Amino acid sequence: MTFHRAFCVALFLIAGCATPPVDSPAAIDSVTGTKSSPDRPSTQPQLIVFKSDAGSTASDLFASRDLPAIQQLAAEENLEIQVRDVAAGAPAEIGIAPTIVFQNYRGRAIYQGRTSTIPRLRNFVRTARALGQDTAAMTREHCFVQTVGRATIALVVKVTPLNGSVPIGYTATRVQEEAREYLRRAFNNFEWTERVHLKRTDRTFYVDFYPHRSDTGALYISGAVFSQFNCHEPVFTTPNPTELTWDRREEAFQLTARRLEIAVASAIASGETGDGFDALDDATAVQSWDDLELPLPAKPAGSSTATIDRSVPRMWSLPARRENEPSRLLFHFGAPLDNYAGEAQSVESELQFSASRQYASLRGNARVNTVSVTMGDPDLDDSIRDSTTLDSKNHPESSFEITAVETEFEAPEFGVGHPIVLRGTFKMRGKATPLEARATLEPIIDEQGKPALLVEGTFRLRLLETFGIYGPDGPAPANDTLLFHFAFRYEPKTIAGP
Repeated sequence: MTFHRAFCVALFLIAGCATPPVDSPAAIDSVTGTKSSPDRPSTQPQLIVFKSDAGSTASDLFASRDLPAIQQLAAEENLEIQVRDVAAGAPAEIGIAPTIVFQNYRGRAIYQGRTSTIPRLRNFVRTARALGQDTAAMTREHCFVQTVGRATIALVVKVTPLNGSVPIGYTATRVQEEAREYLRRAFNNFEWTERVHLKRTDRTFYVDFYPHRSDTGALYISGAVFSQFNCHEPVFTTPNPTELTWDRREEAFQLTARRLEIAVASAIASGETGDGFDALDDATAVQSWDDLELPLPAKPAGSSTATIDRSVPRMWSLPARRENEPSRLLFHFGAPLDNYAGEAQSVESELQFSASRQYASLRGNARVNTVSVTMGDPDLDDSIRDSTTLDSKNHPESSFEITAVETEFEAPEFGVGHPIVLRGTFKMRGKATPLEARATLEPIIDEQGKPALLVEGTFRLRLLETFGIYGPDGPAPANDTLLFHFAFRYEPKTIAGP
């Protein structure tokens, strides 16, 4: 069986064994105590789950692992939940199963996130309840796409500059340009497009290529695949690089592309990471919301009629750490030395947008009190704070100053996590180095109905060459590479009066 046929059969066919649809009973409105109907809709907000009973690995895992947790969340958030099989039809904007939709009197909002990430789904519900959702479509440029049934899958490709020995007459960036041309002919099932319009149920994966050339002329290409919902922890990395001679570089990129294409298919088929789905077949009946007896809930008496302000606050600060709050900044060495791990307990940070509120204007900083760095062992803590490591006495603070932001999105949107890259300068022990951090930024409405900004990501530091710090005994580069994970929850910054 060809890869194309296997891909389509394994992932996207909705089998004819789906059970016949069962009419949903009328729900009891917890506010009015009356039964809902198309003529008298409930006032209770709803969580609608469109699922597939295709019997695929992804659908089975969703039903057994994710759906019970989603039903529990609906109960905790006082939502009526409706679970519908797409075999009975679905609205035109639903392209995959599972799809989760929130609706109240303000309108409908489609969840964009992993079905297994319940805290993120909870944030989505609270944000959509307060603000609704903008209906603007997502447009991506210069990417690869595949259309299967009602679903479109996009691949956004990144090729890093050539590392190692650059051939005479070449530059690292010229290799990038050549690689982009090679990749237009590399994928089996994805085609290059200048522009594509995506529904909220369409999906994107980020595919990275890391070429390296040795002094002997061998070309090694490693790669990674990232979900659109987590751009800092890959769903797949090549266990070993593709290795060919330099004069066979087009073939090397082609082979790596096909390895990564298979990894995308696997992530969709398995559902293990929460990125799995079945595409709705073209034959799936297009049903309106009213046809499915899913009208918008009625407006509760006394609810606000004010115009919703969806603008994201400009200035943000990290509040004092609350008791029992999870660690904000964690670090560890790479395996097999990952038992050397710890956290920074005192972190301060501010972010600020210009009046445009666009990502290009985002600036900010984060500061760590180096005395607060701990590995959970008093003896180790003393050693990492002494003059040979952090030198906390002479350098009580480490910092990161954000000077640029890279993203394909123009501006942040409430309830949607955007992958971004933060670039700037990191300082430690009085020495500075350029730093790049992959992150996801998402404005939400919190449990108190107030705006909050979630920024979560990762970065890494090489210790010896830049900072003169020796890591633990062990193999290189693990003993010299410190990996960081941060999860910051900002509040709108209070600006003092005149």
